[in-house]
Amino acid sequence: MLKETLLARRSLLLGLTGMGFTTAAFFLERNTRPRVNVWPEALGRIHGISPVIPADFGIRRVFVDPGHGAPNNPGNESCECRDEQDFTLEVAKNVAEFLRRTGRFDVKLSRDGDERVAYPARVEAATAWGADVFLSIHSDIRGQTGETQIVAPAKVCRVNLSAPGFSVLFSEDGDAPLVAARRKLARRTARRMHEAGFGAYAGAEYGSLYENDSEEPGVFMDRHAFDKRIFVLWKPPMPSVIVETHHALDPREVRLWADKSTHDAFAAALATAFADALATAPKAP
Repeated sequence: MLKETLLARRSLLLGLTGMGFTTAAFFLERNTRPRVNVWPEALGRIHGISPVIPADFGIRRVFVDPGHGAPNNPGNESCECRDEQDFTLEVAKNVAEFLRRTGRFDVKLSRDGDERVAYPARVEAATAWGADVFLSIHSDIRGQTGETQIVAPAKVCRVNLSAPGFSVLFSEDGDAPLVAARRKLARRTARRMHEAGFGAYAGAEYGSLYENDSEEPGVFMDRHAFDKRIFVLWKPPMPSVIVETHHALDPREVRLWADKSTHDAFAAALATAFADALATAPKAP
């Protein structure tokens, strides 16, 4: 039923736009957009969890990488036509602030403001700083079907409701202890996000590019061809993961991530996951 409603609206909106009534189409879209229950409601609303950090944890160094923002690489474009590089920077700054407030983490960002930083330079900076963790924050786009929504006069953005949820990516390339540390970090991150009410992506649209983890929903191992595997997953000498926070073509998830409380719940889940994963690991020198 939802699909048929969306198709009918799209036909009407395209008709209005084609006749030159772009502003009318914008107001029609805004006022008739289907109200769909946000995906986490089946699990309970997204909520913050209180990090429990061992007394002997010390101070750990977390290198937070706002995904994209490299030269000529703004990332994807959301259902509101927002560049991924801008979204990830906003999320990363909030994560950094939250982690610092705990008094148990030192945090460095790979980029800030309008600077464009190449990925090799990011890994080099994390390595030189002695980071204990390399966290790369992204949003995902999946299952594109050609559906669109008008978010402003003459501004049409892609929409897809079929593949919501977060994913956590890691690499099996490297020596066994490093791979084990990556896997542990990925699993703890997904587990804590789920506890905070975030829904895990099932992985259907990933196909053969990623392999579902056997233990934790939402965790995936990079299975790209060797020459196409994700640089920030295999290159850092410290445990590294990518967190795809949500499906950026899904208006329900985008609305959730427009709320500061979602950002804070995400940061709290990360702090708890880092405490889980690093509590018994040696500190960086």
